[in-house]
Amino acid sequence: MRYLDIKHCNMVNGDGLRTVIWVAGCDRNCPGCFSPHTHDFKAGLEFDEKAKAELVRDLSEDWCAGVTWLGGEPLHPANFPDVLRLAKEIREEYPGKT
Repeated sequence: MRYLDIKHCNMVNGDGLRTVIWVAGCDRNCPGCFSPHTHDFKAGLEFDEKAKAELVRDLSEDWCAGVTWLGGEPLHPANFPDVLRLAKEIREEYPGKT
């Protein structure tokens, strides 16, 4: 999975203060899409251990209510296996932070 950005303490994309991951890649081409810069599956950076450590750091904090997945299309077949694996890890390690 590639990602474009990780935003911390975001309050507009879900309940409470959240960490937002902008996943790269979408092939829907929706008319009027407000984030066409996220459509390239090769854009951004590979989600590696450094990015995961950044996410874990936020999830360890009391302020963080959970993760919001945006993009691109996090549930696109090219992204889904990695997103699902990471979401399961988060659910197991940080119960209640959905």
